[in-house]
Amino acid sequence: MAEDGPPPFDVTEGRGALVVSIPHTGNFMPRALNDRLAVDASVESDADHHVDRLYDFLVSTGASVIKANWSRWYIDLNRPADDSPLYPGQSTTGLCPLQTFAGKALYPGGDVPSPLEVSDRIAACWRPYHDRLQALIRRARARHGRVTLLDAHSIVSICPRLFEGRLPDINLGTNGGRSCSAELRERIIVLLKAQNRFSWVADDRFKGGYITRHYGRPQDGIDVVQIELAQCAYMDESVPDKWSDARAADLRALLRQVSVILSG
Repeated sequence: MAEDGPPPFDVTEGRGALVVSIPHTGNFMPRALNDRLAVDASVESDADHHVDRLYDFLVSTGASVIKANWSRWYIDLNRPADDSPLYPGQSTTGLCPLQTFAGKALYPGGDVPSPLEVSDRIAACWRPYHDRLQALIRRARARHGRVTLLDAHSIVSICPRLFEGRLPDINLGTNGGRSCSAELRERIIVLLKAQNRFSWVADDRFKGGYITRHYGRPQDGIDVVQIELAQCAYMDESVPDKWSDARAADLRALLRQVSVILSG
């Protein structure tokens, strides 16, 4: 834990069969590191703004929730520890990002993290997060026989560095159908097809990151889905970190229906 900030993540343990990972909602950076950056992480963080608020109803359903407090600029919890690419040949972000989503260099003068520093960040934040997430999965699976993990994300709706045009409102990722059962994937798609409020795609630009691909083993009773939301669907993107009750209401209602499917 940093002396001047929160623990790397918070955990709420429930008794249900649903586990929720929210790895990118934090924006805290240790002061010494924030001072090295070309931008202030508390102002411009590339965080998944308010995703924890969108899903705050899940605790009352018995879901277990693990939520990051530290910025993805410190270390990205949804990237493999060896920093191997998730989307070969496409622009993406790394384990310890060197640029913002907009392409701005984070470390002026080339003062990038050394291999030793990256190892220290893995030990301080990445490894503990995944150890705890794995424990939540094992606990729920032991209690219920099967477990579903939702990896919850959001991103700016227009980000030329990462994708063309405007991102659909809802982006379902199942690693091309490999991270969850075909039945679960189809039930979510049927629900998305039945509504006409939000645009959506399945396994398109966002197929699921490290968490989806690493933990998804439906043959062993572990179903994992990633939901990547366009932030314009629930907040005012013109004002950083601006929550909108009016925009979020319909989306939260739909996410509640998705959570019922995921909870089994």
